[in-house]
Amino acid sequence: MERPLLLVACAFVAGAWLEPGLPIAQVAWLAGGVAVLLALLLASGPGPGRLALTGTLAAAAGLGVALAGVERATYERNALRLWTQTHEADEQPVRVHGRAVEDLLPDAGRRSLLVDVERLESGTRAWAARGRLRLEIGGALGLPAWRQGDEVQAWALVRAPRGLAVPGVTSSADRERRRRVHALGFCKSPLLLGPSRRGTGPVARLADLRAAARASLVRHVPPGPEQALARAMLLGDRAALDERVEEAFRGAGTLHVLAISGAQVAWLAGWLASGAGRAGAGRLAIAALTLVVLPAYALLVGGEVPVARAALTAVVAAWGLTLDLRANAANLLAVAALALVAERPGCALEAGFQLSFVATLGLVLLTSRLRPARPWPLRLDLAWAASLAAQLSVAPVLASQFQRLPLAGLLLNAAAVPLSAALLALSLACTAVAPLADGPAGVLGQLAWISAHALRRSAELAGAVPWLERDVCDPASLVAAVYCVGLVALARGTPGLRARAALALGGAALLAGPPPLADGRLHLSLVDVGQGQCAV
Repeated sequence: MERPLLLVACAFVAGAWLEPGLPIAQVAWLAGGVAVLLALLLASGPGPGRLALTGTLAAAAGLGVALAGVERATYERNALRLWTQTHEADEQPVRVHGRAVEDLLPDAGRRSLLVDVERLESGTRAWAARGRLRLEIGGALGLPAWRQGDEVQAWALVRAPRGLAVPGVTSSADRERRRRVHALGFCKSPLLLGPSRRGTGPVARLADLRAAARASLVRHVPPGPEQALARAMLLGDRAALDERVEEAFRGAGTLHVLAISGAQVAWLAGWLASGAGRAGAGRLAIAALTLVVLPAYALLVGGEVPVARAALTAVVAAWGLTLDLRANAANLLAVAALALVAERPGCALEAGFQLSFVATLGLVLLTSRLRPARPWPLRLDLAWAASLAAQLSVAPVLASQFQRLPLAGLLLNAAAVPLSAALLALSLACTAVAPLADGPAGVLGQLAWISAHALRRSAELAGAVPWLERDVCDPASLVAAVYCVGLVALARGTPGLRARAALALGGAALLAGPPPLADGRLHLSLVDVGQGQCAV
């Protein structure tokens, strides 16, 4: 098989996605069965192709279920979660000692911080209740500036995550479990925050580097939405990004350019390889450099799934070239999916994971199939084919996760992608030059502002044509299956009449959706809105 890992990764991710919440004892039996099945497959030699493939996929799916079950059991038995379940009824604040997992800036527009708790104190009692806490801070006073790795102290009421089970919506408890947040804390006022100290170690040094880069952009890029776009694209810092600007990109189908993902990693990897090659470095030295720099950059910008996927893929590709191995993009993507889901099975259920991998897989498998037979000027045919491939691939995910299909992205991505690349390059150059010379850094900052302004205006074009964004229903399983059959047939080669019909039929069903049901009765839904409930 040309892409042997792709089917294995799909089965593995599907197992983690469909994990039914089995008790840990049943998970242990399942893991044992997977191990026995794998041992039998290895002992039987090559064997019949279809039988070996079926057994391998079954083992991969079972392993995905088992790892997801282990993750769930580990979460349920976490020390902080168990302490919260035992002491929540006391309704007494405790002193929380921990370290910040993320940056919290005065202009962040939010008053919550993720904290890795080290211990809790109340009077003369102390508990070593380690776990992750989402700390909400009330009051109107300003907050201190925290960086990742800083020591955090606060008096807070601690409770377990919970929420209403609204049909079709992920409950807040499940959402926090997927993010490995074991408890929620509420601090009434910044006056109840204890003294904090700057962190030490590699994580704190990366936070200092991120703060220096942020300060350079703030100093040299004129303030406003354009500066916020530069910070979001280079550093993953959306603190100053206006909600209306973000919604404009979402409606235009170009929100992906704001996420730290493959574009940033590809640029960085290309610059590393080019610079090291000109300096006389060999393949081994370049691979070693990528092994250090790319993961560090992924951690620098927050380590979300898209950038972790891109960094891992680039590192594997670099080492494969060093060993003279032929790289297949789909196989590399499968390796990244296997590694990320093995480390955190819950991410398979997150929209970011699904959109990142599905869009990249569509680019790899469909772009060449959709490229026009005759080339267009300036390689616009390739840009169009790539945009169409990504949009076709993520359509079922967008419909099921967000109930919307931004059709404008088919056209606007042709402008958004090169503009975002220019903005990224200019922002990076600005932060690199700023410590050396303010004059050139100011010029680069002005050019970055121009690129960001053009990028923002391109996103606003979608608002002029409302029908280019369609609100749709959550697609039925049969509709999604028919659509995916058409995509697979298209990826495997020039599609015949049946494949074209399946793709067209599935796409039409995604856009149209089922008619609204009306049974002549009044229905009342209670919806969890965070601070309380509302009745619809």
